[in-house]
Amino acid sequence: MKKVLIPKEAAGMRLSDYLNQRGYAHAQPCGGKGTCGKCLVNVIDGGFASVSHPAERLLPDESGNLLACRALCTDEGAVIVLPSVSGEGLVIDRDLSCDRSSNGLYAMALDVGTTTLAAALVEKVTGKVIATASSLNPQSGFGADVMNRIAACEEGHLEAMQTVLLDEVSTLTQALLKKTELPCDTKLSACYVAGNPTMLHIVCGVSPAGMGRYPFTPVFLDTKRMAGEALGLLCETVIILPSASSFIGSDVLGGGLTKRMLEKDEPTLLLDIGTNGEMLLCTGKKRGNKLFAASAAAGPAFEGANISCGMGGVAGAVCKIDFEKGDTAPVFYTVGDEKPQGLCGSGLVDFAAYLLKSGQMDETGYIEKESIPLIGYHKTQSGKRFTKANVMLTDQDIRSLQLAKSAIRAALETLVDHAGLSLSEISETYLAGGLGYYIDKSSSAAIGLLPKVLIPTAVSVGNTALAGAVYCLAHEKGCDEMQSIATSCHTVELNSTAIFSELFMEHMTFPQENE
Repeated sequence: MKKVLIPKEAAGMRLSDYLNQRGYAHAQPCGGKGTCGKCLVNVIDGGFASVSHPAERLLPDESGNLLACRALCTDEGAVIVLPSVSGEGLVIDRDLSCDRSSNGLYAMALDVGTTTLAAALVEKVTGKVIATASSLNPQSGFGADVMNRIAACEEGHLEAMQTVLLDEVSTLTQALLKKTELPCDTKLSACYVAGNPTMLHIVCGVSPAGMGRYPFTPVFLDTKRMAGEALGLLCETVIILPSASSFIGSDVLGGGLTKRMLEKDEPTLLLDIGTNGEMLLCTGKKRGNKLFAASAAAGPAFEGANISCGMGGVAGAVCKIDFEKGDTAPVFYTVGDEKPQGLCGSGLVDFAAYLLKSGQMDETGYIEKESIPLIGYHKTQSGKRFTKANVMLTDQDIRSLQLAKSAIRAALETLVDHAGLSLSEISETYLAGGLGYYIDKSSSAAIGLLPKVLIPTAVSVGNTALAGAVYCLAHEKGCDEMQSIATSCHTVELNSTAIFSELFMEHMTFPQENE
């Protein structure tokens, strides 16, 4: 919890805009449209007017809460309390060999995700990762997904979004230096940045507006070099790693690079599930060694947004639910063993699978009541206790999940079909990113997110975006290798293919048990 003073001088500003401009992290997945209900703040003094009716006072609910995007600051001033949105991203825990001569002792690799940031401090002489750090992307107040972020840029918030992001990168840099007991003014030789094209544009202060509408045109795709000083970062040079198209960035390409997909004989698939389901398919040496990629707009359901009890992978999020037929109740786990507060992406998938297995939901997504609470055994390191969690799944949540999982499943099958392959020919399936790392593979198959035929081939590979940035840092020709992958990669435009629409409708339902 963080107490914030809203001064009289903020009168006339929307509260969410005031918080965004000053870098206060707060959840606002819908981008301030007033539809998600996630930007609640607690008012402990003063008051606000209504955005829709400025002459009227906006009254908090019985708990003293109101939506920041619906509140207009007044000359009365106010004191509010922001809920904690702190959390961590997925980092890497392995060293990479290095063939790069040292022009400086240390450099940093950075993964700029839409939801989380992850960084690694690398010793350039050896290529050894000596420290890692992560945090939530502070741009959450501008929207949960790239389309909302692009819209925010068009509304004039590009500079504010770049500022809060680079400030957080500076904070991560200091965290890395502190972990290694290096002086806080140590200047790094370089920072290698991976991310989706929208995030990379914002890092550079370049508007991504062209990627928000047809024909989805980026300002740049190739490797970009900038002086660290120009971005206010403690490094000599910032290297923005290349992208393949408007929605296939160096985060995805890093997976193809580090998993050496072009060196495999048989077809391989990389899948990163998030607000966009980004995927990379290599046909293998025996089938022409072609690369295809696609990005499905799944929406932010898997990041906890658009879900009534959804949240990121932070303390208190239900992240795993175990249930077998015949059990009287499920066993569930939370991040940090804290009291259950909501559902993160992996918990959402498990909860839906549990409802299917227990017969409380049918294959159409129908449930008898408007919502179903999670009642079961909360398992922690100190034991387990039976409890009714502060978590439920509503019929609208289920619809959001169906839309998200159907988009990803349809995109996956469209991509495989476009490459002239069948699902059974995929020899290895790499599940990348945070959700790919934590998701239960049997649950993902139970709800139809992943085809059952791929489950035996599926392996969680962690943060390949950060690993790709570390690889480019540690290898002299790393950037050239990634650029080569980007150039040879063919992006499949899903909306222009009839098969995607057909598959999307087909996979809206959940699989029956014998499917």
